[in-house]
Amino acid sequence: MKKQPFFIIPLMIIGLLNCTLTEAQKLDRKASLGAYLSVIDADFQTRVQPPQNEGVFILKVIDGGTADKLGIQADDILLSINDLPCENIPQIIEQVSDQRAGTDIRIEVIRRGKPMKIEGKMSGKPMETYENAVVEYGAVPFQKGHLRSILYTPKADGNFPLVVYFQGYGCGSIDKYYNPGAPIRQLVNGLVDAGFAVYRVESPGIGDCDNTPDCGDISYQDQLDAFSAALDKLKEYKFIDQENIFYFGHSLGGISAPLLAVKHQPKGVIVYGTVVKSWYEYLLDVNREQAMVRGDDFVQMEQSSRAIQPFLADLFLFKKTPEELAKNPAYAEFLNGGLFGKSGDRLGPHHYRFLQELNDQNLTEAWQKTNAHTLALYGEFDLHAISPESAKVIADIVNAYHPGKGSFCMIPQTEHAMVSVPDMASYVAMRRNGTFNDSYMAENFNPEVVRIITDWMLELLIES
Repeated sequence: MKKQPFFIIPLMIIGLLNCTLTEAQKLDRKASLGAYLSVIDADFQTRVQPPQNEGVFILKVIDGGTADKLGIQADDILLSINDLPCENIPQIIEQVSDQRAGTDIRIEVIRRGKPMKIEGKMSGKPMETYENAVVEYGAVPFQKGHLRSILYTPKADGNFPLVVYFQGYGCGSIDKYYNPGAPIRQLVNGLVDAGFAVYRVESPGIGDCDNTPDCGDISYQDQLDAFSAALDKLKEYKFIDQENIFYFGHSLGGISAPLLAVKHQPKGVIVYGTVVKSWYEYLLDVNREQAMVRGDDFVQMEQSSRAIQPFLADLFLFKKTPEELAKNPAYAEFLNGGLFGKSGDRLGPHHYRFLQELNDQNLTEAWQKTNAHTLALYGEFDLHAISPESAKVIADIVNAYHPGKGSFCMIPQTEHAMVSVPDMASYVAMRRNGTFNDSYMAENFNPEVVRIITDWMLELLIES
């Protein structure tokens, strides 16, 4: 039997949070199994008597979760869920990922060599908590369904200034219930400690969102419309100081933030690790400049940069579909994996229309029209934004049309996820060898990011 790589994947379960009753009723929590799992590899088989080569091994059961409540135990071997075989971990995740709390579940396991069948109800995933905040999981009406929102407010009386967080590229969830040390959690906690409420909303189809399009099928305008609906929802919160709302746009969120600010006109906009050029121009630049930082061979670097130019032009300037792109054999290397790996109408995690509409945005014009105080931040070792140029230009644009409202700040020894790293060479090496992981990020989040942001916002609050 071919040895498989060893995986430990947490599928965690229920927690307790403050939710408004009406919104909780509209949007039930997604469920999960509530166990740490491992594939059954050749080494594992030698330790099990009799040898077992089917199913997935349960390393640990999470207290209070689905598995715990159903009596599943560590060292059980999971054979099937709802009569579907459990052949690998991704398959299990797929089987439970769309289930809601309270859904019926049938599980078959082997315990100490004996098969067992277990039936019951699934429990919901945990929710984020923070000792200094009231955390509310809400629902934002969007199209025919609802988006999941998460609102942190300080445990104090009065009206609170608010920071709205806009996430970056991809279709990942902003709900980091499973990772309290995640940079986004530490950012939120730091803002709360400084007296700010913090608001986040999922992209359509992500997390607990119900009856919304899949994130991988939406256009960029759909995402902007979703975020705009969430901003409209803020008007219902009486404890939010509606005159003092700030946006924090991280990465691609730094593109969304000014576009949304044109319509909603917040007090201020903060962007971190973002761009001001078109997406087409940015990708041309970052492809070459990341290769230089990695230390790639110069001739290979030039060949790679030249090879991707016509592909990006066809995608963004001539607006070709993935089907049309696939007809060119020279584009196979770009469509068979990486950033633009083709899957139907998707290029990477997004629909091709999302990318083309993203490229069409006139960010210079958006910054001209915002009329908001603006803080453009760049981490010194940001491998994704790659250069402080965009952040500096954003501040310059704002100051050109709104004198005195634009500021730029470089944060030393900090990378794209707001984590401290020694230098660029060490950071690149850490990404290659896997040591730049969740544990490292949790231990090395740079609190200077929070300090710089809060000092800037507090000064604006005092002036007003």
